Amino acid sequence: NYTLSYLAKDGFFFFFALGRESVRAVCVEPLFEISRANTIAIRELTPANKVYANKNIFEITRLNFAKIKEKEINFSSDDIRKDMILEKSSGALLENFTRDYDGGEKEYQNFFSFPMVDIILTKVQKIDDVRESRVRVAFKTGSLVLDKHFGGTLYEIGKTKIKYLKNGNIRLINLGMYGQKEIGFLICPSCGSVRYPKASDSEIANFMEEHQKRCFIRDTKFFWNALHTDLESDLIIFEDFTSASIAANFLESNKLGAIEVLDVREFDIDGIVESKDNGHFNVVFYDSLPGGSGYLSLFLENLPLIVEKALSKLNACDCEDVCYKYL
Repeated sequence: NYTLSYLAKDGFFFFFALGRESVRAVCVEPLFEISRANTIAIRELTPANKVYANKNIFEITRLNFAKIKEKEINFSSDDIRKDMILEKSSGALLENFTRDYDGGEKEYQNFFSFPMVDIILTKVQKIDDVRESRVRVAFKTGSLVLDKHFGGTLYEIGKTKIKYLKNGNIRLINLGMYGQKEIGFLICPSCGSVRYPKASDSEIANFMEEHQKRCFIRDTKFFWNALHTDLESDLIIFEDFTSASIAANFLESNKLGAIEVLDVREFDIDGIVESKDNGHFNVVFYDSLPGGSGYLSLFLENLPLIVEKALSKLNACDCEDVCYKYL
């Protein structure tokens, strides 16, 4: 209800935000702390990652539910866990209550997801020169544009529909590592302890058995949870691409054009490809600064020039085969 808070949330302070959703990662021994914006933490601070910082290598060992319990005595992880659905053939994501159960031949898979919360780190070792590079992890990711915004505008260019939503809401979801059977990460829903998702079957079974007894978890299905973050931002949605690869190249090339035309940094305007249950794909651009930087409205105003600049950059590429220079 404070004037400054309201103005910041509603996007009137373009070039800075009074608040930013972030995740704090803390290690007790040695005492160490880092902070990452939610949109970065959902990729970097997961049970599958290692954190390289302060001359050490850390691993994530726990979601810090205890910090939430300090503020809310009756807190239960059920209060923040989302029940979601993956439509297998298209890869579309839905909230469980939005699914139409009547008729149809689509195959759905239910899964749970926790929002990004603060985490506890444990030191593994000092950084050494045994490995030539850091461990990097490929994730299955998805997104869901939520039905909440402050109005907007619909544009049409030929058969392409473009939506501009003021203060829209988008959920970014990390579905876990490529190549694993289950969706999400191995997380105890009571104490927040985690295990590496591709640990051995015996280690996973021991983890579940231990926490079923100690934390009174009634069903092993509650141990597998995706991670998500809900972002409030202006959104620009380009609808109905017939191919995920076309949508991805459209997304990245227009980010490239926006960097040139608007003189912004690489992550000032971000985006993701959203799978739809009709087999098509939407490209969603969002503002990575809470409260809004104003870049997305400039993106729309300068769209023809951005497309022109993107095409110019791509056509000027001198790579003979696969191009890594720009995309």
